[in-house]
Amino acid sequence: MWQQVCTLGLVGLLVPVGAYPVAFETALKLQPALALNDVTRYGPTSYQFNVAIPARVQTSLARLTITVPDDAVPFGINLPRPEEVLVYVPSNPGATGPRSIGQQLPATISLRGRTVMVDFLSPPTGYITIEFQQMRNPEVSGVYLFEVQALPVGTQPISQFVGYGRITFQSPGGSQ
Repeated sequence: MWQQVCTLGLVGLLVPVGAYPVAFETALKLQPALALNDVTRYGPTSYQFNVAIPARVQTSLARLTITVPDDAVPFGINLPRPEEVLVYVPSNPGATGPRSIGQQLPATISLRGRTVMVDFLSPPTGYITIEFQQMRNPEVSGVYLFEVQALPVGTQPISQFVGYGRITFQSPGGSQ
């Protein structure tokens, strides 16, 4: 099957359907990331990453990736095991504090290098929370940036940088 994708004067360009790159029409929005306990060396705890998918996004979300920062591994942040990653629609999407599970979403979780990949079995809409459970906070206080990327459904998806999930860890005395 062929589809005309652009017309230049009288000449039309024909390409096979699905043979061109696919991107989101608008930006997805990363809300502030959260550690349920932000004290260094604390564990187990959970980290939450919340993404809002605007209604005007016409291309479905296929995958979200979250990458642990390069400098975090020597200080104690390791990747969660796939069974320790929850994917859900929060019951309180607009909350500034911890999200709670409204409806769990079917997804396949895999790890590659320092990246957690969440492949959705059915395209989600609205708000999504990716929660890493059984995490151990780093030994060194400071700000840690977790990179979040999104890929749309398609044979040639173009990745979209959604933002950095910024989590600040403090020493037990409260200093950073």
